[in-house]
Amino acid sequence: MTSDRQLAQPTQDYHRQMAESEAVYQQAMSKALADYQAMLNDVTAKANAVTRSGGLAAVPCGYPLWREWAVAHAGDSPSFVRFGQLTESGQWHRLTQPALLPLIGHRDALFKARSAAKSAAVRSIQPLLLRLLATLPPGKLRFTFIDPIVDEQLIDGKAWTEPQHIEVRLADLTEHVENVIQKYLRNQFATIEDYNAQAGEVAEPYRVLVVFDFPANFSEAAARRPVSIAQNGPRCGVFAVILADTDKPLPHGFTLADLEQACTVIAWDGNRFVWQDPDFKDCRLEPGLAPGGGSKPCPQLVTVVTRHGRRRELPGIIADLAAEVNRRLDGETPSPSQGEGWGRGLYLVIYGLQRARDLRQDDTLGFSSFSEEPAAPNPAQQFATILREGPDVDVHTIVWCDTLTNLNRNLDRRSLREFALRVVLQMSAEDSANLVDTPAASKLGPHRALFYNEDEGRLEKFRPYGVPSAQWLAWAGEQWRNKGAGQGG
Repeated sequence: MTSDRQLAQPTQDYHRQMAESEAVYQQAMSKALADYQAMLNDVTAKANAVTRSGGLAAVPCGYPLWREWAVAHAGDSPSFVRFGQLTESGQWHRLTQPALLPLIGHRDALFKARSAAKSAAVRSIQPLLLRLLATLPPGKLRFTFIDPIVDEQLIDGKAWTEPQHIEVRLADLTEHVENVIQKYLRNQFATIEDYNAQAGEVAEPYRVLVVFDFPANFSEAAARRPVSIAQNGPRCGVFAVILADTDKPLPHGFTLADLEQACTVIAWDGNRFVWQDPDFKDCRLEPGLAPGGGSKPCPQLVTVVTRHGRRRELPGIIADLAAEVNRRLDGETPSPSQGEGWGRGLYLVIYGLQRARDLRQDDTLGFSSFSEEPAAPNPAQQFATILREGPDVDVHTIVWCDTLTNLNRNLDRRSLREFALRVVLQMSAEDSANLVDTPAASKLGPHRALFYNEDEGRLEKFRPYGVPSAQWLAWAGEQWRNKGAGQGG
């Protein structure tokens, strides 16, 4: 009994102290968790701010900014490009943020993969390139594709596959880097961005080398070119996105470590892709997310409805498009039968205006007898309506014609003025002066053209792309037909 009475007080003291300690612990834990959550909220807010500041290069496709997409202006260039998603999981949190690749103006990108993982890497590279196209001004981004395993679904255009062609293209890019350093940067500018800031209309475009399946078909000399481009190219506006197959043997004397030192490296570890960076290596990286998180590009960048036809079908196409212009001018909503795309940007493309006899100006000069009923609008008049009113309601026209004489047969001076953007190749001095207010096109050599912006009074010489192959045209036509059929267009 005495022993129990002696232990009672210490026991009470013990339980009291334990309760006090537990209360202090719970209070400290609550404060620590609150501080921790506040820190996470701050990190999330800052990450969201960085994402928003990146514009279309960083935000998800569903973000409201995509609905306001417009062609980028001169001087715009993304500091980073979204190519996936990063997730960091801890005992008390799960933090998700976009994976932003510092490409333009910073470092090249190297993806290392093998077997089936290469397809996932390709799926992450494709939307990355799409975002670059969406966020850089027209004409200010040029791609060079090297793809020994040619897949026509990966690219639209020419991919260089043969060893001799690969060497030539890489040598061209290396020479361009040297020319930029000697001609533009010299000792005056540190980077091409500094030069372009004062160059204005003659700013140098960015060039991006895209290599799938490196080092397939690369000689020893060619394999060292990407290293030189990665080391010296970024300050000259030349960047590389390279997918290396780690199963393939490297050329003699070459090691990927030389390339990795100048690149942001994303590597497959057998189970997942790992961003080989001290800050991100423990995060779960999910590449391969197209804009919007799906497998298709943002709908804001793609016109859904596609309709094509031969010359005899042109009057019907013109009539439907003119009716669509009038509907939009009147503020009407599209009917369900017209399909989703009729509420978006539409583009009328006429290849060979000289063959479109239905669009030629009326030879009667508008005279008619008093007894005649008012005639229904003919295709030429409807075409003039599309040119005059279309741009204000997001309906645009692209036309190619072989000569100025044939152009004048189809377009009067008023209609011609609706084409504020014009591209001319070599022609007579008189025709050049009539079309672009200067005889400069008469001095163009082969494979050169002039771009003329009448609104800005700007004239720029450039090298047009080559004519696509018949195989590519057949594939592209099939894709557009399938897309049109799938959308009810």
